Amino acid sequence: GKVVLLPNLLLVTALSVPARSPSVRSEVFRITPGLHRRCVSLRRDTGVRSDPMDRMKLLDWFLHQTGMDPNEPSAPEPPRRVPVVTINMPAAALIMNGQKTIHHCAANIFDGITGTVALHVGFEDDQDEEIREILKTWGLDEKAIEEAFRLPSGYSRGQIVGTVEVGETFNRTEQHLNSQPMQRLVCSSPEKMGEYLTPMMGARFLKGGGMPAYGKESYDDTETLWHIDLDVHLLPDEAPRE
Repeated sequence: GKVVLLPNLLLVTALSVPARSPSVRSEVFRITPGLHRRCVSLRRDTGVRSDPMDRMKLLDWFLHQTGMDPNEPSAPEPPRRVPVVTINMPAAALIMNGQKTIHHCAANIFDGITGTVALHVGFEDDQDEEIREILKTWGLDEKAIEEAFRLPSGYSRGQIVGTVEVGETFNRTEQHLNSQPMQRLVCSSPEKMGEYLTPMMGARFLKGGGMPAYGKESYDDTETLWHIDLDVHLLPDEAPRE
């Protein structure tokens, strides 16, 4: 069959008859997790029943919206496999909002990993009073701090909310512990700063909201990052923030 690429949906259609024909057995062989949100809108706007695998209605809707010819499909861009790290609040929001550019861990979970990593927001809250004091010391007022601690509407706990560019992990030293600029970058007091420090910059939010996913509950010396196949169409078009 032919491969038809439509937003957040990849379909295989038969060669012999037009895709709109009821006799075509259109098969959805991969639906990205982000399609769940789209299906909610579909049911509200077009009356598609609750089953997201109502293939013909989904196909007709996407063809109508995009004006694409199913007999002249574009070459699909494959999903990108990326590591995922689970980070609790408020650190996750601070990273995504560009206020925290070095992440600290007790275990070297980023050993040998650099480049694009997806950020999954955990369900737990870490203590934030010391972080607030650090940010105040460096000139942020209460309003700016509250904004830095929040995720935008559509992004929440239990979701992959975006990606960051990860640099090489390095070991914490006594000099780092005593450096106020380092405490600001890590958003941590010396007493709580982990042994391994990893640069995280260029945060980008996924298009259309967060993607629900299950992450690891905790890290120890034996655990590694998990991985997902990330639909490249969920990534924003603009360049990462520096």
